[in-house]
Amino acid sequence: MVKKIELAEMPRKELEEYAVQVSAEAEQWKQKAEVYEEQIRLMTKKKYGASSEQSKAGEEQLNFFNEAEEADTDTQPEPKMEQVKPPRKKKTKGAKEVKLKNIAKTVTEYTLSGEEAVCPQCGSPLAVMKKTVRKEIEIIPAKVQVHEHLSYTYVCRECEKNAEHTPIIQAKAPAPLLHGALLSPSLMAFILCRKFEDRTSLYKTAEDFKSYGLKLSRQNLSHWVVRTAQQYGKQLYERMKEHLLEETYLHADETPVQVLREPGRKAESKSYMWLFANNHTSMHPIVLYHYAPSRAGDVPCEFLKGYEGILQCDGYDGYNKVKDVVRVGCLAHVRRKFVDAEKAVKKAGALNRKSPERKGVRYCNVLFALDARAKKIPEEERLAWKEKHIRKVLEQFLKWAEKEREKTGPANTAISKALKYCLNEKEYLENYFKDAQIELSNNIAERAIRPFVMGRKNWLFCNTPKGADSSAVWYSLAITAKENGLLLFEYFNYIFEELRGKSEKALTKEELDELLPWSEKIPDTCRRKEPEAEA
Repeated sequence: MVKKIELAEMPRKELEEYAVQVSAEAEQWKQKAEVYEEQIRLMTKKKYGASSEQSKAGEEQLNFFNEAEEADTDTQPEPKMEQVKPPRKKKTKGAKEVKLKNIAKTVTEYTLSGEEAVCPQCGSPLAVMKKTVRKEIEIIPAKVQVHEHLSYTYVCRECEKNAEHTPIIQAKAPAPLLHGALLSPSLMAFILCRKFEDRTSLYKTAEDFKSYGLKLSRQNLSHWVVRTAQQYGKQLYERMKEHLLEETYLHADETPVQVLREPGRKAESKSYMWLFANNHTSMHPIVLYHYAPSRAGDVPCEFLKGYEGILQCDGYDGYNKVKDVVRVGCLAHVRRKFVDAEKAVKKAGALNRKSPERKGVRYCNVLFALDARAKKIPEEERLAWKEKHIRKVLEQFLKWAEKEREKTGPANTAISKALKYCLNEKEYLENYFKDAQIELSNNIAERAIRPFVMGRKNWLFCNTPKGADSSAVWYSLAITAKENGLLLFEYFNYIFEELRGKSEKALTKEELDELLPWSEKIPDTCRRKEPEAEA
């Protein structure tokens, strides 16, 4: 029942108190409605709008270096706004040959037969006058065939007749990859490439095999992926981890993954795939995935046990548990919060260069532009350059954020969240000045985890924890191999050929190092040949 209030009978004092109460409640509801409207606008733009966070081109973006209130940098002449017509490219002689330089070639010759190679006029033999060459690009699709390894066993008939012991010798054949399985190195490499490079589910791969006349169930493929990871991939993974923990600068990130059959947990529970990668300044890229059933800070703490150096990550508090590291924040995440705040504004026309949403983005743009300059400075001079040109801008940004936060409305609006996130990252962003090699963003980890996120859209979940662990192993080898310029099928095929029959044997560090993606022992046939640019 709705309580009826007789306003006419209320004393003046009670009426004033009631009016104040109703007004306060109405204001609260209004603020809540604005927050919900913001969230709806942001969700709508994320779903249907452009996903890029790139700033719009224009005068505001071109001359942001010249704003004294934002950046104290080297003065630059303001660029002129003018339409530029791109020059038309002229066709270059020999461009086709450049494109096809790294492609294998077969030649088919077309000649006249003996009877045809005579002059139709006088009957004399015809001589070659010139050759006409026409090139086509051909594709050879996958082909399935059975490879029988037929090994003969030999016996000495003389010893069989005259001696007490008869020697029996069998010709040596390659060991099976998995005992009792119809699995070759090339088939396993193909399955792994389909799942971890092409992002194709094992169910779809099994269906595609039927078109080749081969019936293999998804369970077969899944079983092989798990067993090869345990018997072969895990040794390489652990050796790569040892190398990773010797680095001085790491990036980290994590993303949810669903595991259906995890003991003691519901199927819809969230598990996590963690990622750890070294910086591009290292001698060779290393990217490692690590599966864990939780997002607790104990996970990176345990994984990075013994590591001492720089750890760059987003604003998740769980990374605070990692000891003996210099934690560095990510300005890209800060900027993303301000970009989201821009999208949540009711009217785009309400945004201008002094709007807190846009100003936050502009500060980040200035800092990123300066960071890009810093990377071009020699490393021995870079830290001093950063102190001189970037520290003041970052301090201005953080002071502005503190003042702006005092002026913002409800704490759960998009701009309030952006300012809060920015100030929470203050200590970690300031650690940028502790080492010359530190960057402003954690984009290395963001890019490295993207193949897993894109693959998850196709295969949706892992069936068991063993499957998730195997995915972590093979994703680590696949992405690290690609980052080191290897062809994934050729690399997987090579390591399986080298490792088969050695699953029961623990390889030495030296033997494992020869098989890692950056090893000089990896044959050239496994290395990617980039097409050369047109002249």
